[in-house]
Parts: sequence; C-alpha cells; structure tokens
Amino acid sequence: MRYTAHIYKDGSKYGVEFPDLDDISTWANSLEQAKKEAKDALDLTLRGDLEDGYPLRKSKTKANPSKGLYSIEVDPQIVAAFELEVTRKVGISKNLKLLPC
Repeated sequence: MRYTAHIYKDGSKYGVEFPDLDDISTWANSLEQAKKEAKDALDLTLRGDLEDGYPLRKSKTKANPSKGLYSIEVDPQIVAAFELEVTRKVGISKNLKLLPC
C-alpha cells in the first residue's frame, strides 16, 4: 500500500505533507531525506491509528514527481496488522466451511 506525499522546497528546506492525511507533516534538508522522513512520519501515524482503533485511510491522490507528488510505501507489517484487525472485527465469513481434522 502506498500514499502520496507532497514534497516541496521552502527556502533551503523541504516540506512534506500528505494530501489525503491532513495530520502528517515534516521537514528535511534534502529531497532524499524528505522521502525518508515522509515514510517515517507516515508509518508512525498509521501505527498510532491502528493502536487507537481507527480504520486504515485510503490514498486518492496520484503520484506525479514533476508536481512534487511522490509515492511512499507503508511498512507491510502495518498493512497486515490493519487487515488482521478488520478480520477480527468482521469475524469469520459465514460461507467458510471447516474441514474435519
């Protein structure tokens, strides 16, 4: 799963915001560092959402590096944890048949 980060230059620093996640922002000294900081901030925020019982939010904004929109991958373990939580909340499908042991 990926989210799109808007990375822009502001003076000598690079700012990072996520258009689809209004509660994440960070700063860095270079574009490469901004991408790393974006991933760290994204993973930290989503871990907090998971711990607080919030659902996984979806990204709607398309990546387009020429416009400062970069695709940032979420830690696969976080995605798996959200999927597991959804499975726990929904329960086992009624169509699932257990086989005899």
